[in-house]
Amino acid sequence: MSIYTNILLALDLRVTHDTYTIQRAMEIAENSNATLHIIHVMEPIHGYGTVKTQTLLEIEKNMADDARKAFNDLISSYDLSASKLILETGSPKVVIVEQAKKLSADLIIVGAHSKTGFNMLLGSTANAVINQAHCDVLSIRTTE
Repeated sequence: MSIYTNILLALDLRVTHDTYTIQRAMEIAENSNATLHIIHVMEPIHGYGTVKTQTLLEIEKNMADDARKAFNDLISSYDLSASKLILETGSPKVVIVEQAKKLSADLIIVGAHSKTGFNMLLGSTANAVINQAHCDVLSIRTTE
């Protein structure tokens, strides 16, 4: 029996794919015979007040298109299943934890890449996920 059966890898697709983090997550999933899900959470763009202008909607659409293209690159580069890729909009700190609960994940893997203050150690998203998750969290130092 393996330790983990359902793993959620949280990636920030706005930065260059960190191959080390992806490879480590795939190794852990393979060694555990676990299902690997990959999530990217796009932060919404807030306009002045509550009205979204056409420009903001276009920017958000372009961000989503870029994320889908990055996911397609991941699929072809790493032989991943498109059904295991999740694209959401919201606060990454909240959405990653919520999605892990929905998937009954027993491990969340996050990359840590922040370089300032306390968050230099983990990254603000990684730190929040570690403190809010219902399951184990593995933080992998990313290379930049």
